[in-house]
Amino acid sequence: MSLCNDRRYLSSKNFSDVEIKGKNMRATRAAGSQWYRCKFDKVNFDGSTFSSARFSQCTFTSCTFQNSSFANATFIGCEFYRCDLIQCDLAAAVVEETKFTQSRFEYSSFLESFLLKVTFHECDLTGAHLLYATSKDVDYTGSNLHNCSVKLGCPFFRGSTFDGRQWSYMQSLISETKGNEDRMGAVIPLIDQNIISATHRMMTDPEEEEGF
Repeated sequence: MSLCNDRRYLSSKNFSDVEIKGKNMRATRAAGSQWYRCKFDKVNFDGSTFSSARFSQCTFTSCTFQNSSFANATFIGCEFYRCDLIQCDLAAAVVEETKFTQSRFEYSSFLESFLLKVTFHECDLTGAHLLYATSKDVDYTGSNLHNCSVKLGCPFFRGSTFDGRQWSYMQSLISETKGNEDRMGAVIPLIDQNIISATHRMMTDPEEEEGF
């Protein structure tokens, strides 16, 4: 079966050790599909549906997934390098031990997703929706979190890694919104003096985590 010719008929199918390079696979319908140790290089998946799909040990290089759905999908041990996931739906997705490098997530939704041991290295998460996402051991170092929708409470901070610039930005959000609901914008902060103090400590000593 040619994946490129039959891209609308991939739902619930299983694939192992498949390599796809430089193909146009826009509007692929692959809900419930399973992918194991597959490699994707410069593949266009814009407008595709991967809801409830499962990806294990897959690699994606310079792929684009604009306006695609990964709702309830699972990623285990995957790597994304310079991929475009702008305005993607990752609601209720499970992402574990996966690394995203120099990838774009502007205005994508992680609503109620589960992130465990995930790295966002030098990624753009401008306007990303992270409300009610469960995260643990997530590294955001070097990524742009401007205008993200997050709940600035202990569950978001605990076990996650941020750089000094990010801590400074989050502290400014807390300071600006404290007691002024009209300026909350996309952020719904949990105003807690301990968090304000902790962000200040982290800005001066990135190794300091006590207090969360």
